[in-house]
Parts: sequence; structure tokens; C-alpha cells
Amino acid sequence: MSDVLGDDLSTIASGTTVPDTSTYSDAISVLKNKGVWLTVPESVRHHLQQGEQGLIAETPKPNDSVFKHTSHVLCGSNTLSLKAAQQTAEQLGYNTQIYSEQLCVLPKKKPKN
Repeated sequence: MSDVLGDDLSTIASGTTVPDTSTYSDAISVLKNKGVWLTVPESVRHHLQQGEQGLIAETPKPNDSVFKHTSHVLCGSNTLSLKAAQQTAEQLGYNTQIYSEQLCVLPKKKPKN
């Protein structure tokens, strides 16, 4: 079951059963780009830096033999649910259009003082 937009298997909760394409360098880049690198605990920064230097193994990547006998079936997702609802509505005679597969709540704008 996917609760992730785009249904990327590596980011769904079951992601531990699929290859991970991210790296320690990716994690460091995200933290630095978001301006929070120096607020992350030293132990976390140290771990990421050790991984970036190859002193700690990366997670299994595509083509790793650990995934040789694995397979996946996506049996439910936001996209599949939308399409099923659309099909049912059309069978009932409604005209339908999916404007977006993304479900989100936009934050309310704060009034200007």
C-alpha cells in the first residue's frame, strides 16, 4: 500500500525491501541546503560524514544480490483509489475529471497586520 505521491517503492514504509538510491552525501546535501546542518546533533553529522567517506556501508543499492529474489505488487495507492472512484462515478453516469492526484491541505494564510 502506498501513501507516497508517485508511489516510489523506496520511500513507502515497505521501502526496506527495495534498493535505496540515496547516499550519505545526499543526506548531507539536504541538511546543508535546508540550513540545518549545524543544528543536527554532532553524532548524526559524524555518522553521515563517516558514511560519506566510505567508513560505514551504504544501504543496498540497485543490482545488489540481496534483491535477486524479491518482487513487489502495489495493491493500493492514492492514484489507484482516485481511478477506481472515477470509474465508478462514470459507470453511474457522472462526468469526471481528476484535477490532481495530490491530496494536501494548504496552510491558511495569516492575515496581514
